[in-house]
Amino acid sequence: MLLQKLQSADNFSQIEQQIAQVLLDDKINLKNLSARKLAQKVYVAPSTVTRFSQKLGYSGFPALKEDLLNERKVRLQEEQGINPNYPFGILDTEDAILSKITTLYKETVEKTSELFEIDDIPLWSRITDFETICIFSEGDIGPLYTFKDKMLKIGRNVVVTSNADQAYYYASYFGKKWLFITVSYSGETPNVLKAASIIPNKNLLIVTSYGGNSLTKLSKNVIVIPPVERLNDNLGNFAIGVAENLIFDFLYASFFKKDFMHNKHKKVEIAKQFQVARYSDNEYLQDRQ
Repeated sequence: MLLQKLQSADNFSQIEQQIAQVLLDDKINLKNLSARKLAQKVYVAPSTVTRFSQKLGYSGFPALKEDLLNERKVRLQEEQGINPNYPFGILDTEDAILSKITTLYKETVEKTSELFEIDDIPLWSRITDFETICIFSEGDIGPLYTFKDKMLKIGRNVVVTSNADQAYYYASYFGKKWLFITVSYSGETPNVLKAASIIPNKNLLIVTSYGGNSLTKLSKNVIVIPPVERLNDNLGNFAIGVAENLIFDFLYASFFKKDFMHNKHKKVEIAKQFQVARYSDNEYLQDRQ
């Protein structure tokens, strides 16, 4: 993440360290800060600020500033809300735990939604054109199978695998035909990187944590989730699952909407044919006639 790079100041010259310190100063009005104004604060030419930005992997200072503003926003939200790593404590009552988990879910949904930028995903305009979707993750694949089940009910084929060998063979044979979605919170999972590396950029959609990693370098089509949970130092993966469910529910809705009336009719028709004996006395659960 950019904040970590600025704080560590690895391989920074003295001037670059001064630039980093200005950017890390919370009192600075970062939103209105230009490369020229920043250069004036450390007594260098604006081109020095541009080169500093490029050294960190950005095209220029505006791109760096945008990333830094987003990271600051995420950090502020973390400080103000429930700690996703330790959302409850040993002294909390059951009611308090329920309240905190509920708040965490709400905060995670809001943060994930704010980070979602469809315009930044080049393949989104043709995402519903793919006949088959292959999803590969070595993490929790529960949300992925929920997505697969929903898609099946509107006639869409989804392959979910956590097997590295299968993923690599799928990528080798169908990389140019299928939509591949690789899911890795860290973005550094070796087997995920290996499979993703042989898939054409135009067919690869990445779901990973915000802040940049090795996986995001393999495709321009990236959906990011809030980097709020540590890899190991936590009480369980609460926020990650919520974020992934939101993303894949939205993806399902996008496919459904493409042919809304047809999908609605077929889904309900087939469900009624198969579940003839399904019944409930609860009037809230009963289908409309």
